[in-house]
Amino acid sequence: MTSAATYGLTSEAILTAKHAIHDLVPDEATFAKFHLLGTQVVLAYRIDAEEMRRRCGVGCSSIQSSDQLETLMSLPIGMPVPVHVLMPREQRRIDRLCKGAVSRIGGDVVREAVRPLRVDLAVVPAKSWRTGLELAGRFAPFAARIMWLPRTPSDQDDMRAAARKFGVGVAVNNLGGRAEMILDPAPHVHRRHTVAAWQFTEQAFEQALRWPEPLPPA
Repeated sequence: MTSAATYGLTSEAILTAKHAIHDLVPDEATFAKFHLLGTQVVLAYRIDAEEMRRRCGVGCSSIQSSDQLETLMSLPIGMPVPVHVLMPREQRRIDRLCKGAVSRIGGDVVREAVRPLRVDLAVVPAKSWRTGLELAGRFAPFAARIMWLPRTPSDQDDMRAAARKFGVGVAVNNLGGRAEMILDPAPHVHRRHTVAAWQFTEQAFEQALRWPEPLPPA
C-alpha cells in the first residue's frame, strides 16, 4: 500500500489545497485515509448523523451485499409495501438484512435504510501522473477527484491535457512541503442512484465506524 506521507499528503497540505476547491467540499466535511477499490485514498466525506445513530441503535452497521442493496433500492423509503407482491428472491434477501434495514408492519415491509454518508472528494496519492489517472478513474462514478503527486512532472503539458480530459484535478507537494493545485478537478455530476454508488458509501461507512486513519501532520 502506498503511504500518503510519502508524497507529503498531510493535514496541512490538504487544508492548503482545500482553499482552491472550497466550492466542492463543504466546511463540515471530514478528511481521512481509507483503503477502497484496491488503493489508498483520502476522502472528504459527510456522515448522515441521523442514519448513523439509527443504525448504531439497532446494531446494523454496513450493508454491502449488492443483491440486498438492489432490493432495498426497489422499495420506497418509509412507505409500507405488501410482502406478498415481492419476488421470492427479494423476500429472501430482505430476511437476510441486518436488523433495522427494514421494519415489518403486519404483512408489509418498510425500508428504513438510506445511504449512510456522502463522499465529496477523493484524493489519490500516486508516484506518477499516469498511475494517478488510472487510480483516480476508479472513483469517477462517486466523487470529484484529485491525484496527488510528489512533485511537478517534467511533461506537465501532457499531464494537464490528459487530466483535464477526464476531469481529474492535480495537486503536487513541491519544495518546503507546500501544497500547490496545478489543476482544479471537475465537479462530480450525480446522474443517478446506483447499487454500485450505494455500495461504495457502505464500504466507506464501515471504515469510518472503525475510526479511519487521520492524515499525519506536516
